[in-house]
Amino acid sequence: MSNINNMTSIKRLLAFIIDALIVVIVYTGTFYTLNEMGFDYARLLAIINSYIVMITFPVLVWKGQTIGKKILNLKVITLKDESSSRGLLFAREFSKCILFTGSSVILIAILLLFPLLNNKNKAIHDVFCNTIIVDLNTI
Repeated sequence: MSNINNMTSIKRLLAFIIDALIVVIVYTGTFYTLNEMGFDYARLLAIINSYIVMITFPVLVWKGQTIGKKILNLKVITLKDESSSRGLLFAREFSKCILFTGSSVILIAILLLFPLLNNKNKAIHDVFCNTIIVDLNTI
């Protein structure tokens, strides 16, 4: 079981990196495009656009999977081994966006290490929403 949790932790970190790269690309593309067009609130609109991308896929398209999780075959489920409801997924993804948006480097490091420091591989937003990440290859 420990090897499965360790592998899931590594895959989860890789999924986060993939998702972070996508957010950077979406944010940068949106910001520079709107900024060049003269929009006064280009930064705010770029953040909102990034939120939409990072919340839409796991909530509406792939029910429990961000793009990174989809690529690495990971999924969010409740502690009762059930698929998560759209409301719960929205709360989880939105809280994750809020936690990472305005955080310092130290807080982000703590947020990234948190799943490695507990036996259930749960991030802080998983604790709030009573969810876990499972590797679909192992179930």
